[in-house]
Amino acid sequence: MGKSPLNRREFLKAGLTGLATTGAAAVLLADELKKQKKTDKRTGQDNQLQPPGGQREGFIYRTLGRTGIVLPVVCMGVMNTDSYELVRAALDAGLVHLDTAHNYLRGRSEEVIGQVVKGRPRDSFVVATKVPPAEGFNEKLDLSLKRLGLDYVDILYLHNLTKREVALAPENMAMIQAAKKAGKARFIGVTTHGNEPEVIRAAVEAKIYDVVLTGYNFRKDYIKDLDAAIEE
Repeated sequence: MGKSPLNRREFLKAGLTGLATTGAAAVLLADELKKQKKTDKRTGQDNQLQPPGGQREGFIYRTLGRTGIVLPVVCMGVMNTDSYELVRAALDAGLVHLDTAHNYLRGRSEEVIGQVVKGRPRDSFVVATKVPPAEGFNEKLDLSLKRLGLDYVDILYLHNLTKREVALAPENMAMIQAAKKAGKARFIGVTTHGNEPEVIRAAVEAKIYDVVLTGYNFRKDYIKDLDAAIEE
């Protein structure tokens, strides 16, 4: 009480800061790599610590996991929209990280992204997709790439894991590593929206994953354990 209301710029700044720390989906395993250059095995070039398309005023950026990619702390989850205009507007505004999955909108999500990014420089956006660790993984990944119109995705996730043994299963690790080796993904990770601390710790233990995409809700009764797993 007694304080002046936030103006629009202040509100957006505060909101983005909140999303960076307590967002519904936080991308973790952060390694800032502030002074380090990493060589992209795909191109043989040094990854400069600049976001795709360059930095935009007013955006907060972080280095994503162990990838060396610098991105805005807010991405666009293309889960429930098939609007070309909305996805195009997000990219044009600087939300260069598009997150989708093989089964979002029964594949329509990937198709829309594919149409929007067609003709754009490949280094001007980052696409992540997710495939469940099940029989037919490779066929689903190939279909996802076809829908997206891309030779590779920037991040490929094993989708919606809830048990450590799934993240650590030799066949699952071999499968996603093979996709990366084949050039179908630059980086690999896991997503988790349940039993998150166990899955995060398994991802750390596996030592092969570059990124974890985790659900995060401060009302969870195990929030302290989740925070501890994130720190680990």
